[in-house]
Amino acid sequence: MYGELILITGAMLLVGFLLGLGAEKIGLPKVTGYLVAGLFLNPRLFSYIPEAFPVHTEPIIDLCLAFITFEVGFNLSVRKIKRHGTKLLTVSFPESFGAFLVVLLGFLFIAPYLINDIPTDNFIALSIPFSLLLAALASPTDPSATLAVMHQYKAKGPLSDTILGCAAFDDAYTLIIYSVCFTLACMFMGDSAVSFSYVLGNGVLSIAGAIAVGIATGFIFNILTQRLAISSEGQLLVLLLAAISLALGVSSLFAFDELLSTLGVGVVAANFNLQRRLLKEVVERYTEELIFIFFFVVSTMRLEFSSLASYWHYILLFVLLRAIGKYVGAFAGLSITKADTLSRRYTFAGLLPQGGIVMGLALMIQKDARFDAFSAILVSTIMGATIIHEFAGPVAARWGLVRAGETKISEKK
Repeated sequence: MYGELILITGAMLLVGFLLGLGAEKIGLPKVTGYLVAGLFLNPRLFSYIPEAFPVHTEPIIDLCLAFITFEVGFNLSVRKIKRHGTKLLTVSFPESFGAFLVVLLGFLFIAPYLINDIPTDNFIALSIPFSLLLAALASPTDPSATLAVMHQYKAKGPLSDTILGCAAFDDAYTLIIYSVCFTLACMFMGDSAVSFSYVLGNGVLSIAGAIAVGIATGFIFNILTQRLAISSEGQLLVLLLAAISLALGVSSLFAFDELLSTLGVGVVAANFNLQRRLLKEVVERYTEELIFIFFFVVSTMRLEFSSLASYWHYILLFVLLRAIGKYVGAFAGLSITKADTLSRRYTFAGLLPQGGIVMGLALMIQKDARFDAFSAILVSTIMGATIIHEFAGPVAARWGLVRAGETKISEKK
């Protein structure tokens, strides 16, 4: 079994690398090639890969995602925050809440006329908690694909900064929205034992704890690199891996938000580490491509594509409503800040990818027996939407960045 896992890992990296190069040759983002590689290696589509393989890679996938969120945080320097801070707050809230609100209203008013396969005689009563929980999962943005595209095309500018900034704030907004919606959904399902203050308090504790862990780990990392006079790229990489793993592990142990903690390590390193330039070079040179290949190939290998056929109407409605909410919210926020026209038009394109935290929250809902009447449909909807977002997200991000003129690629407008 061990030899088989190693063999599959080697083949996976090779196929992902080659298809990434192939995608680049035809003008697509490399990450699209990684996703196609995951499709070809998906054990639910082709039997030559054991179904257990993606399960065995979960710790590595978590670490890859931690590295990616570290990079997102590393892009939030004081200089950028001072230049865009108010703007980021003004934009991130409406784009996050806008996606939630549009999906909520859409499913409340449209879904009852389109959907009739929830196993109950009283769909209307269940449509409210169902819509609340599904809408709460519309807010988060997965920056992984957009970040990969930005690095491939060396994108820089106000649009790039806005997208990464919004993605960084999305997790916090999502946890708050989810806590409120979960409590309301439980109340609608007749569970009076759930305390609103208790659930919301847990959400606040999760966010505050994650921030504390991220800041503490980040400063420990900075102190070690300075006191030990680290100048070797290899030593710096080892310390970084240790810091990210510690932040991830501590947050997981205490049920804090893991992604916020590793993002916090990145923010502290970007603003207070005296070797941040060398650190940036080390991350981009030695870890980025390997992490992106592994993360996107395995993530696609874990997806259940049969959900697309079973619940396509839920999935398409969710994707459409969420895109409208992101666009309207981002456009409104950027209009308030008097941002340039290109940012208003194309910021939403980099906010479409979704995964990571949203899948985790969906699976948590599925484990709760109170939502058995519709949890399978909700999880399938999120999973199917994730498939669409994972494939369409990188292409949309590239399109937006190119149209905004933040890459060296020229495109006819």
